[in-house]
Amino acid sequence: MTIPEDMMAFIEETARKAAREGAKEVVAEQARKAAGRCDRRLRNTKLLLKNYRMFKKHCTGAVYTDEAGEHDGQEEETALELLDMMLQRNNAITVESIRNSCRRTKIMIRHIDAMLGLYETYCAQSNNEALKRGLRIIKAMYIDETAKPVEQIAMQENVSARQVYRDHDAAVDKISMLMFGIDALEMS
Repeated sequence: MTIPEDMMAFIEETARKAAREGAKEVVAEQARKAAGRCDRRLRNTKLLLKNYRMFKKHCTGAVYTDEAGEHDGQEEETALELLDMMLQRNNAITVESIRNSCRRTKIMIRHIDAMLGLYETYCAQSNNEALKRGLRIIKAMYIDETAKPVEQIAMQENVSARQVYRDHDAAVDKISMLMFGIDALEMS
């Protein structure tokens, strides 16, 4: 059975159009996924900064404080009794989960501290006052012992609350670059 030429041309043209449309859809889907990853990284940076104080408290108050899984000495007997009680109930998985959570949190805190240190050096070497103000805003909102409200920061910096948010967002973008390295370039 032979297919007439005009029918074959129609089939080929339809196949080309379908292939082009399919390829466009695949490219669009990849772009949506990449944008989602970028949004998650930026959101993750904000979440890490927002929860920084709690992470620090978690690390200092955790039962396991080093890679060997040893307690830091504070209330050691109570902690050991608690762990023994948990193990007697066959909850070794829970204990391991606590230990792993503490380790991951410590690693992340060390990474955040290191990247904030790099960002601080970057700002100190810059003549850009907005960068330096952004660092002060990040510290006031997330790092200092007590968080300051935006209105108070705006008064201290002698700028509007909106400018505080703009400087904050610019600083978070830069910190994201430091925290996620080359992968953060997609966010720019």
